[in-house]
Amino acid sequence: MASCRHAGLLLGALAVAISAAGFWKASVSEASGLGSSPSEGMADGSFSALPPAPPPAPVVQSCHGPRLILHVGPGKTGTSALQDFLVQKATWLEEEWGIGVGFRQSKAAAYDLAIPLCEENRVEKDKCEPKQDAEKVTESVQYIKSKLQKRSLVVVSSEEFARPTFTSTSWQCFKSLVGSGACFSVVVVHRNAAAWMASVWAETSKLHSAPRSFESFTALFAGQRGADLQGDSDPQLQILNKLNEEFPGRVDAVSYDYLEEVDSSLSAFFICNATLRLTGEPWHRCKESVPSLKTVNKSPLHAAIDVVRLARIYYTARRAVLNGTGPCQPWPVVDLRKRGIHSNPSGVLIAYNNPAVAELAKQLPQKCETLDGLFESETQTWFARTGAQRPRSGSKPVCTVDITAMTPEHWQLLGGLVPKCYQ
Repeated sequence: MASCRHAGLLLGALAVAISAAGFWKASVSEASGLGSSPSEGMADGSFSALPPAPPPAPVVQSCHGPRLILHVGPGKTGTSALQDFLVQKATWLEEEWGIGVGFRQSKAAAYDLAIPLCEENRVEKDKCEPKQDAEKVTESVQYIKSKLQKRSLVVVSSEEFARPTFTSTSWQCFKSLVGSGACFSVVVVHRNAAAWMASVWAETSKLHSAPRSFESFTALFAGQRGADLQGDSDPQLQILNKLNEEFPGRVDAVSYDYLEEVDSSLSAFFICNATLRLTGEPWHRCKESVPSLKTVNKSPLHAAIDVVRLARIYYTARRAVLNGTGPCQPWPVVDLRKRGIHSNPSGVLIAYNNPAVAELAKQLPQKCETLDGLFESETQTWFARTGAQRPRSGSKPVCTVDITAMTPEHWQLLGGLVPKCYQ
């Protein structure tokens, strides 16, 4: 039985980390007009030297070219469902609304465009040329430009645009490749910080045979973030700051939690609000016409991640008791995100799509912690800067296995799941 408490061990683990780095907050700007940049001739899409950045203009100038609307995520805010919708409904979007979709597969904009332009994947820090996949980048840009030549509205989606290493130089490279004839705007999504972090933890752990605890993951994640030029260390604020710098006056922000609260979808917001800029009755008709897709990358129970973690501890302890004798090998450490789910060695325990792990997770004692208060200051700042609609309710408690409450019977249940011997 789970027991909810507001402090607990997790808060202690987070206290030091929060002082080093804050966390994500989000918002909704449903019908604000988007500013644009001056319209000029399209570039040829080649990897040339990056032009010097112009001084920032105090007022966003109007733009008269086709609009390129970029959804940047970040991850675990409904990105995969949106991308699937855009790809599956590309023909309908063109015929019904005159919207061109600038990529042909759900993750194409990530692997063939955004990731190759990240800082670590370019030949030099201040150059645009990717170390590899340059052809794919060129093809992706040409596809976007072909859509811009036919349509006045073109959309592209990738959570990799929000990656920390997709730097200002990466943005300048991308804009230079597309050309100044397009009017850029961006859409960023915010999710409750505690819920978002738990979701990221589950997503990065579900295919790992040796996952970290949520406490360890959170403390490590927090410690990786230094303050940006605005003095913010919160990841969602840092994303917002970067987008406002690159696209002043052209950022639409929406709260993932608010959309859920009002029974709307990210797809409807992206199409009806951020792209078509509809209000009133036309907006209602548009919203009703956009199908609401189910979550694509659903995470397992948080406690299921802990089952795998504790199974490794159990196996290691049992092997130590046997004094390392016999043919049993150490617990195999496998990350199937890097190898692919189909390359899972026989018998390696992971949480993903594992009914036995999920069932055991329900039988173990859990601790549930409400963490919203840790991120309230950053949340208020995010919504104040964006003017977006904020959800009225907080997040659900984050529940993980309470190892201190486990009895011999619980450990016996766990032992029944643990492989006898890896050879």
